[in-house]
Amino acid sequence: MSHQKGKMKVAVGLSGGVDSAVASYLLKKKGYEVIGITMVHIENFDIAPVKKVAEHLDIPLYIIDIKKIFHDRIIEPFLKKYLEGKTPNPCIMCNPIIKFGILKEYALKYADLFATGHYAIIEKRANKYFIKKGKDLKKDQSYFLYRLKQNDLEKTIFPLGEYIKEEVRKIGIDILKISPKKESQDICFIKEDYKTFIKNYKSFVKEGEFVTKNGKVLGTHKGVPFYTIGQRRGLGVSYTERLYVIKIDSKTNKIVLGKRNELERSEFIICGITSPSYEKIPEDISIKVKVRYNAREKDAKISYISSQCIKVILTKEKEYGVAPGQSAVFYEGDYVVGGGIIT
Repeated sequence: MSHQKGKMKVAVGLSGGVDSAVASYLLKKKGYEVIGITMVHIENFDIAPVKKVAEHLDIPLYIIDIKKIFHDRIIEPFLKKYLEGKTPNPCIMCNPIIKFGILKEYALKYADLFATGHYAIIEKRANKYFIKKGKDLKKDQSYFLYRLKQNDLEKTIFPLGEYIKEEVRKIGIDILKISPKKESQDICFIKEDYKTFIKNYKSFVKEGEFVTKNGKVLGTHKGVPFYTIGQRRGLGVSYTERLYVIKIDSKTNKIVLGKRNELERSEFIICGITSPSYEKIPEDISIKVKVRYNAREKDAKISYISSQCIKVILTKEKEYGVAPGQSAVFYEGDYVVGGGIIT
């Protein structure tokens, strides 16, 4: 690979948005030679904003087409899990497979380091990498990175980890003249409502019954994929008190409704255990757990029931709406310990 004399070359995953643009700008300001890398992962992908950012930053742009593998490895499993009545998080699976897998491997053909616009921090101590929460705790994205391994973190940098979102937005607007997009938690491959997306892909989604725990029919649901554990709004069921989704049975195509206190969980099982820093997460570690990205961390302890499954016991507070398919992520202070998929 060719370099400008004396400069390390960094490939930045460009999306066309403010975060990756500012990450590129900050790296250039620090003296790195910067190139942009973007992935065309869906049909009708709009490459224009990415090219505009690259031109404004005066950096070369490399484009990789991964539509087929993205469909096979991310979209299809996402749909399958929803049809099973689970609530998957495709961003968590995309990171090790796509962004820090295929995209990073491609990027390192042309550069020494790989960077993204994640709000998180990578620390290296005693030849081991650790994922730490970003400075901006409201924007922190360490939750989505728990499935990364040591080789994923090696030669990877997060330029925005020590910045807060408002600082990044200000740089984007004032210096780079980039109009900030509306903040969104939407899934990157879904442009319309996710229910429409699922219908378009899986037309055999069928209506079924809302029932009580005792089997009493309360109404008709629109299809298992359109509901999640803890959901209250949009049920369309009249009852004497508020009802929540407390169980989804994809085999019988029935959704069980109940009271909020029936969503309380003091323990649950997670499988597919992984950790960025431990070969095996120790049972005696003092941890907190998040069961959703926007959930509050709660004190917990863990107990292995197999090599790949852990019982999580909440020690002080119960949790509501623990949804199968979501990730439970462990923290020790500000550092990601690891996690797994809620069963």
